[in-house]
This record gives sequence, structure tokens and C-alpha cells, in this order.
Amino acid sequence: MSAGSFNEIPASIERLLPSGQTFLECFLMTIFTSDLFDSALLDPVRKGCDELIVLSGYSNASVVNHFLGECDRLRLPAPAVKLIIGMGHQIGGLTLRGLRQLEADAQSRFSCGVISEAPYVHSKVYLWLRQGEPQTAFLGSANFSQNGLLGLQREVLTEVDATDAQLVIDGESARAVSCSDASLDEMINVSELESLTNFGGVALRDSSSLQSVTISLVTDKRGPLRVPERSGLNWGNRPEHNRDPNQAELRVTAEINRSKFFPPVGVHFSVLTDDGEVFNCVRAQSGGKAIESNPSNAALGRYFRRRLGLASGSVVTLEDLDRYGRRDVTFFRVDEHEFLLDFSR
Repeated sequence: MSAGSFNEIPASIERLLPSGQTFLECFLMTIFTSDLFDSALLDPVRKGCDELIVLSGYSNASVVNHFLGECDRLRLPAPAVKLIIGMGHQIGGLTLRGLRQLEADAQSRFSCGVISEAPYVHSKVYLWLRQGEPQTAFLGSANFSQNGLLGLQREVLTEVDATDAQLVIDGESARAVSCSDASLDEMINVSELESLTNFGGVALRDSSSLQSVTISLVTDKRGPLRVPERSGLNWGNRPEHNRDPNQAELRVTAEINRSKFFPPVGVHFSVLTDDGEVFNCVRAQSGGKAIESNPSNAALGRYFRRRLGLASGSVVTLEDLDRYGRRDVTFFRVDEHEFLLDFSR
């Protein structure tokens, strides 16, 4: 393609270019091909930006949780995040449930809108503000997703004029409906060729068609069959360390690890339970041998104790599991960042 054809671009894109630069100059001088998560998300926070507005064709709650978790880990102030998903007609039921849960948990620190009518938007624009004023912006191919920003696939972003980026985002934001709007439930993306099932209140493909693994909650290593006293569901049973006794983990076997059923270590994923709870989870510990809820692994422990009819902080025993009727849990993989957890009897 000639340099001239690079400059023959729509006015809506041209106005996003830094003042005085042609599209080709911008493409050659300011393109980012690696470290997108750091360049487009963390660096602006380090420079004092306090609000992120993202227009993205596709996204989910997992990337927001990952971003806010990294801010916490690096002791950076957590910015407010406003997300606009442009391809609303392709949003999935679990994605929608996760976004709604995050919006409720984060209150005013996170909001999400969805473009629910054509023309849908496949653009990816990241706008940073400080005290309400536009500071910097990025435009490119990378969705606001862990795949798009963590180097799991090849993407590009380039810095563009923040004021003009705000005009683009404001125009699309005006068309978006809140992710909590009940009308979105009618456009959940499920293939018409596959049977539907209601899992945790969400219409999904029949879970029998999904890849699955089963994780045991008991062990017979170094003793009789039992629920581990200081790991698994009883990970927090360490009073000498002043832990929350609800802290829990689900131990992933080496065989499951080798299968790559779950995402890589450090990548966040959403888990919908059979009774409608949604958790943000990560693989943790050496080699990613444990699944924990995040930001607190006590959330998962409180959940299982409630299902088992136990008081908060109780030590879980084999007798508790047998009385309930399950010694294991089954995970179903919906996609690489969304899973189902079945603990039904």
C-alpha cells in the first residue's frame, strides 16, 4: 500500500491523530506491539489518571478484575472504570452475569453499557481522564480483554488525541444501555443449533456438550480419606497465622494442569455456580496448582460452607461432605475465560 493510500482515511479516524501528524507518521512513530497492558492501562495510572473509559467490541468482567487486581498488587490507586461493549448482539449469558455482579460489587467504581442495536461497534478505544479532563487515549486492534492485552495474541495500539477520542466514545456511549437492563437478556448469544439449559439462572448451551473436569475435595495422602485439615476447603485453618478460617482453594491435579483446561497462571476467569453465584477466580500457588477466588480466597470458602449448611469459619469434614452428598466438584469450560461449577446433589 502506498503512503498516499494510508492518508486517505475516514474523517472520524483522522481526527483522532495527534495534531500535525499524518496517519502514516502516527502509524510508524507511536505504535505499540508489546506490553499493551502496561502501556495502555498501568502507565496512565502511574501518571495520575483516575478514570478509564473503554469502547471495546468484546470484553468481560475478568479483564476488569485482572486490571484492578494489578493496581492493588502494585499499590496503585484504583481508577474508576467505565466500559462500553460494542458488539452487544454477541454477548453471552455468563459474560453478562459477570458484568452485572462486578457492577454491583464495585458500586460507583465500575459501570458497563452495551450497544444493543445496530450499527454495532467493533472499535477499540481507550480514554484516560484526570479529574474529568481527557489526558491520553489509545486506538487499535486490542479488545479490552486478557487475550487482547496480555500478549496471548498479537495486537497493536497507538496513542491518539484524547479530546477527539472522547468525542467518539461520547457518541457511542449515548446509545448504550446499562448492562443491568433486562432487555439484554433477550439477546444472549447462544447458538440456535444447540440445546439450551438453565444453569444458575443463565441460558447456556447444554453443559453435557462442554469439556469438563472433576476436582476432588478429599484426599487419602498421608492418612485416611478425609478433607485436608489445612488445605483445600480448610486452607484458612491456620490460627497460628491469624488467617480468615473461610479461606479455601480447589486443588488442581498435575493431570488437569497438563490438559490446560484452565487459563494460565495469573489470568483471571469467571465461574458461575449451579445455584447462580459468580466468582472471579485465578490459579495460584506454585505451578498454578490451586484455584482461588479473587481478590479474597475466603469468598469461595464461605460459599462452600453455606452450601454445606455450616457456620462461617467452620472446619469442613468428610462427614459434612457425605451428609451433603458430594465429595467433588465439576467444572465445565464455556470458553477460555468463563467456566461453570457444578456442586449440585
